Amino acid sequence: MPMRRRRALGLLAAVPALALAGCGFELRRPPTLPFGTVQLVGFPQRSAFTEELKRSIEASGSTRVVESVAQAQVVLEALEDHRDKSVAAQTGAGQVREFTLRTTLRFRVRTPSGRLLIRDTELQLSRDSLAATEERLGNLQQRFASLAEERRKHQIAVQGLFAPTEQLDGALLSSSFPALNDPAVAIDVYRGDTGLDTGRPQSLFALDPSLIAQKRLNKQARVNLTAGESTRLDDGTTVRFDGAVPFINLQVSHDPAQVWVLVSALTMMAGLLVSLVVRRRRVWVRVSRAAPGTVSVELGGLARTDNSGWGDEFERLAARLLDGREGRAPGDKVRVNTTQREAERDRA
Repeated sequence: MPMRRRRALGLLAAVPALALAGCGFELRRPPTLPFGTVQLVGFPQRSAFTEELKRSIEASGSTRVVESVAQAQVVLEALEDHRDKSVAAQTGAGQVREFTLRTTLRFRVRTPSGRLLIRDTELQLSRDSLAATEERLGNLQQRFASLAEERRKHQIAVQGLFAPTEQLDGALLSSSFPALNDPAVAIDVYRGDTGLDTGRPQSLFALDPSLIAQKRLNKQARVNLTAGESTRLDDGTTVRFDGAVPFINLQVSHDPAQVWVLVSALTMMAGLLVSLVVRRRRVWVRVSRAAPGTVSVELGGLARTDNSGWGDEFERLAARLLDGREGRAPGDKVRVNTTQREAERDRA
């Protein structure tokens, strides 16, 4: 009886399909893709989305998913796979009533050589979800926290040496030529907490050695890879070296004011040299009436730089100031008291 019932149901299900086909309609079939092999890059390993995507691609019957870039005709590369949740509605008491769940996928399709077939494309899916009860919400938050902690413990970090032209000395990798003749890498693969969630600035080119010393990052593999080769970790994660692409970094600048800056700098240096060469002196003169027929001239001087020879120079200056005064004969003597900074005229 059960067998007859299943056959009858099968015949009933086939009748609408035949009717639709007879009227020019046809049941929806998986799309036929214009390539035979595809490689998925950047998608999380063993996730429900990745597995569903593989099943959808291979359901066409003409396309299969491969692991090696050497076997792939095209590469489907995921650039961003992000999920977030925001509050959509609240009660008057401030209790969350509805959430908005968003999923963002950004991808591109290229050939193994790097030629773009589909440029960066972004897909977004959002839906509203009613908030659970307080108890279920607490359990959900606790689950999210535990999942985030579990994710931090299983992050992958890779560091190593890149050789443009491979040269092996046993298992030791080096490069025999700087051009990209036979690129290869010697890498160490770590699993654990990379510290990316701490918010602390980190170097892109080196791992934090303190994380390795604290056993927060544990080495999983050390391997040499050439272009197209890969290694698989114990949890199924695949680390693959796709190859290297040469690039050049150019900087073009135009600074029309640099000539004026140069002239200003040279002028400043010339002024500095002049200030170092010029001797800085300060001289004070005070003239007062003394005894009848006598004039008292007091001189004071200060050497700001280069004190050597200042005494003789001060005496010559005093003599020049007193020259030509009325009643001074060419043979008159001038006595300069350098201790008191005073010069007096003596009549013979």
